[in-house]
Amino acid sequence: GLNRAPALGISLIGVGLLYLPLRDWFWGKFIKSQPIKAHELLAESLHVAFAPSAFDRLNRLKTLLHRLFKPLQINQEVTGPTQVEIESDGLTLALPAMKDLPALKLTHPFEGSSLFTPQDRESVRQLFSFLNEAEASRESYDRGVKAERVRMAQDLHDDLGARLLSGLSLSDDKTRPSFEAAIDEMRALVSELAGNQLSFNHLLGEVRHESQRRLKNAQIELEWPLHSDAVEKLVLSHLKQKTIRSCFREIVSNIIRHSGATRASIKITLSDDIILITAIDNGTGFSLSDLSPDRIGYGLKSLEKRIQAVHGKISIDPLPGRCRFDIQIPSDVTS
Repeated sequence: GLNRAPALGISLIGVGLLYLPLRDWFWGKFIKSQPIKAHELLAESLHVAFAPSAFDRLNRLKTLLHRLFKPLQINQEVTGPTQVEIESDGLTLALPAMKDLPALKLTHPFEGSSLFTPQDRESVRQLFSFLNEAEASRESYDRGVKAERVRMAQDLHDDLGARLLSGLSLSDDKTRPSFEAAIDEMRALVSELAGNQLSFNHLLGEVRHESQRRLKNAQIELEWPLHSDAVEKLVLSHLKQKTIRSCFREIVSNIIRHSGATRASIKITLSDDIILITAIDNGTGFSLSDLSPDRIGYGLKSLEKRIQAVHGKISIDPLPGRCRFDIQIPSDVTS
């Protein structure tokens, strides 16, 4: 047999020439993900950049990073490097913050069975380069859309608004409510197109004026007590402005058309960042069976969907002699 020294030498040569290359080939082929190609990175960066919100963009980025590297952890950091860097001898990949995305730190790639490599770092740097370009394109697109919406809003205000005001000045008692309602609709549409952020206090002033006028034309008295100072400081997103405006219009429409009421009250309060809208009338009420899916009106169905879209709730409590609407909408505000 061979002496120990030559045998050890032959074994080491075998390990170096056969085992290690075969192990690396097997790992790269079957265990570790192959490097993502440039066109795939570009497609993924567009998917991240054009997500509808910063929250969705962050989730999509985390999902992509997890698919690429299968790290044991992806943590958000208060501060990060200026560019993608490998840290802790390959155990960690640190990512910089970017626009509305926080800095991230990935640890223990491939479920702790590998280290981050310079190739991994370069792939993520390329991803971030694509993300920056995609973000710039999205912002340019958003600016173009906003400019066009503002132009359309201005045209509506100047052309249609002038015609409606002329019609209102010539209207009689029978046609005046229709012109006033059309003007209210036009103002709301112009505000929506322009993307204006009204204070909640301003919004309530508009819907209170509109509701009071509509109920007065139907000979229904409206009681609307003053709201708290906290409500006056709110500024809502445009979607929630539109939802709240729709709530009031549908409630008032139901009171006018179906209740037979002579008096209605509306109260607005704020509790634990929830806007509470309560509307009560002294009408005839109705049976709960009227709210079954096959009998509920289209307006109430549409209203319920709008409220659910902003994570709100609506309940209707019909009793003989009155009907009560309770609506809850998260404020999600800046003050």
